[in-house]
Amino acid sequence: MYLDSARQVTIGYGVNLTAVGGAAAAVNMLHGETILKSTKNPAPPPDIEADYQAVSASTLQNRKGTRAEAEKFDRITKTMIHWKTGEKLALLRLGQEKGYSNLRSYPDFEHAPIEAQITAFDIIYNVGGAGFSEFKRFRKSYLRRDWKQASIEQASPSRSRNKERMNIVNALLLKLEESSDGFFIKFDAEKGKGIDIRNLG
Repeated sequence: MYLDSARQVTIGYGVNLTAVGGAAAAVNMLHGETILKSTKNPAPPPDIEADYQAVSASTLQNRKGTRAEAEKFDRITKTMIHWKTGEKLALLRLGQEKGYSNLRSYPDFEHAPIEAQITAFDIIYNVGGAGFSEFKRFRKSYLRRDWKQASIEQASPSRSRNKERMNIVNALLLKLEESSDGFFIKFDAEKGKGIDIRNLG
């Protein structure tokens, strides 16, 4: 566990423990998935909760979202999870959040260029599905395949703590804008190539 740039306790991989219920949520989510660093044995709930409280009260902070900064919390925590556990939790969350980029909101999501899909999921990853629904101008740009405008609309105050991530997806969208053969591509396009969305809202 570590403190992110907003002083939220997280384990990375988009799993924010503070947001989902704090110490109790940490114990519920991580019990059976966490080991004691000293013995490699499964960590009991009191140790998981103690780590949450220690991290929450720490003066340390992972301001840039880097692994090096996160590893500074090693000295104040007793427990750890395997990266595969983090990956499993991240995939579980993304599966739950995918409903916010479903056929109702993004009718051709599976056929959109992969760069656009990455951007949509990055927003979901940062602000959650409910927050994603607030990106109405991004959706309009996305649906009309205006990738240059979408690159502008994907940035917002709610993502301001993730400037490096915003810069990465911004570059993806601008690259897509430069390489696009036009907004409207035939319906039988392969996944990741885009389709004709003139009649899809």
